[in-house]
Amino acid sequence: MEPSKTKTVCFTGHRPKGIIADRPYDESNRPVYQKIVDGLTVSIERLIDQGYTNFISGGAQGFDQLAFWAVNIIKARRPEIQNIVYKPFNGQESRWEKTGLFSQHEYDLMLKKADQVYVCDKTVDTADFKSTVKSLMYRNKCMVNASDHVIGQFENGSWADPRTKSGTADCLRYAKQMGKTIQIFQ
Repeated sequence: MEPSKTKTVCFTGHRPKGIIADRPYDESNRPVYQKIVDGLTVSIERLIDQGYTNFISGGAQGFDQLAFWAVNIIKARRPEIQNIVYKPFNGQESRWEKTGLFSQHEYDLMLKKADQVYVCDKTVDTADFKSTVKSLMYRNKCMVNASDHVIGQFENGSWADPRTKSGTADCLRYAKQMGKTIQIFQ
């Protein structure tokens, strides 16, 4: 079941290598990622105080998962909020490491803690790269369509330039086109 569009936030941002260029999956980088989670909790708390109750992440490695865990921390104190995952397709995690940072194990924990898990594309052919990319983009549009506010992680304003090629940039441009409120998290 999709959440109500009223007072809903979604997150979009970089994969681990876009956050930390050198050894992004190394356990020693966990404190750097925790700082991002801590910063996100401040932004999320402000939005909750403004009446936002639904928070959607795409479940992808990197910023999406960090945003989920930030909402999860707050949910322990504010159980009225909903922590929702929009999976692009079943098996998104099939090529990830089994354990460690952003692993299948952490993804499984995330899905178990989620209030809702919504699968955007149930027909994707995971063996076809173009099909999976198309599904990821479709997931981004589903999240934006279900939201009023988008928190995007992007280091500069280049996301607005159509020549900037990234799923996050495409998602933010789509959010702008749809008239959503956009907050850039750096």
